[in-house]
Amino acid sequence: MDRQLLAMLLSMFLTNALGLFVYGGIFAYSFKRRRYFVLRVVGAILAIGGIATGMAFGAHAAFVTGWGVSLEHVEEMRIVANLMALLMSTGALFFAYKEKPSLILFAVVAASASHSIAANLYECITTATNINSVYFTIYNGYEPLSFVLYYAIHISTILVVYFLLARVFAKAGKLFDKKNNSSIIGAFVIYSYIIVAIQGCQVFNNHFNGSNLDALPLMFNGIMIIVDVFFIFCQRFLLVWAKTSQEKEEAERFFESYKKQTEAQLANMELINIKCHDMKHQLRSMLEKQSVDEEFIKEAQDVISVYDSQVKTGNDALDLLLTQKSLACSATKTELTVMIDGEALSFMSAQDINSFFGNAIDNALEYLTRVPEKNRFIRISSKKVGEMMSIRIENYCTNDITFNKSGLPQTTKEDNGYHGFGTKSIQMVARKYSGDASFEREDDLFVMTAYFVV
Repeated sequence: MDRQLLAMLLSMFLTNALGLFVYGGIFAYSFKRRRYFVLRVVGAILAIGGIATGMAFGAHAAFVTGWGVSLEHVEEMRIVANLMALLMSTGALFFAYKEKPSLILFAVVAASASHSIAANLYECITTATNINSVYFTIYNGYEPLSFVLYYAIHISTILVVYFLLARVFAKAGKLFDKKNNSSIIGAFVIYSYIIVAIQGCQVFNNHFNGSNLDALPLMFNGIMIIVDVFFIFCQRFLLVWAKTSQEKEEAERFFESYKKQTEAQLANMELINIKCHDMKHQLRSMLEKQSVDEEFIKEAQDVISVYDSQVKTGNDALDLLLTQKSLACSATKTELTVMIDGEALSFMSAQDINSFFGNAIDNALEYLTRVPEKNRFIRISSKKVGEMMSIRIENYCTNDITFNKSGLPQTTKEDNGYHGFGTKSIQMVARKYSGDASFEREDDLFVMTAYFVV
């Protein structure tokens, strides 16, 4: 009995603490690592193992020297083991990784809930099927099925949680800002209280009822699984919300940026119109004096070159944008070809036109500045059939392009957390008008195709 009790206590403290640290690593793999990371991890494992072993031997000594072995006391030890595991794994992650406290606490709660799902599911199955637990199999007889079941449940849980939550956390976790810290710390505290409360209920039941019926452990384990799954989905919702909010904010910044550009372009065109008005008076003066001012001729040539770059599609907002982009193309010796029915785009707001076409042309220009001049071209065309209108924008491209699961090209910039919103903005505008946008490589072309319901 003493050896079985000691084995149970060792397994309770060690598997909880070390298992929780392993699950924490699933969520912390994208964190910034501290110097001597491997040594820190090894040190953390040894420290956790040493503390857990010491606590197990201490609890065993308390049991056999007068405290007495009972279901009530075992459940109290489980509460202590779970809380100590939570604290030790938190300290270990802080020791090994250099990240904001909110991110580490988020990872700890996710790891604890994931580990608890696997552990309680294993206990439910072994209780319902009368299979010896792996914790006592050395003394009660070796059961291969128990080990297979134990590792199968934990590995399956790790894989499910990795794809369901850990990968989302790696991408969106760092979008948390200071206003999220208190809510995450609150979730950490609430989760700890819930664990204690549920297991406290079982202690209460064992104290007054003293029952060890299989139905009661199954009930409490089932409640823990439900609570853990609830926390996992709440955390996933929080991550998706943070990611969506960030994308929305970035898209709004793009819209605001192009709105300001439009206002600046209008102001520039107004200045050009004023300059042309002044030129008419100067021309009249030159004719009267029958003399030529060289400075005036140069100024006139500059203004004429601006008007040479003007694009007329039948849509004022689009004409203004394309004229400005035409000047940018001329400056980089990029050929811009436009064959588009601007009047058919009257259903789009000026802000959406600026965002849609501006982002597409800017992305193309950014790439084309790195290729030979003979290959620098952008072609824009449109086609309308019934209530459907399609727009095709293509430019020279020979680079290999990786597309994400949403069909958007992955940015090649190192700081990819704050780039790539141009293509997302294009897609958002298309979907706003009951359409969509797609991106692909066709031979030596990068092609953006969008359709709208007009």
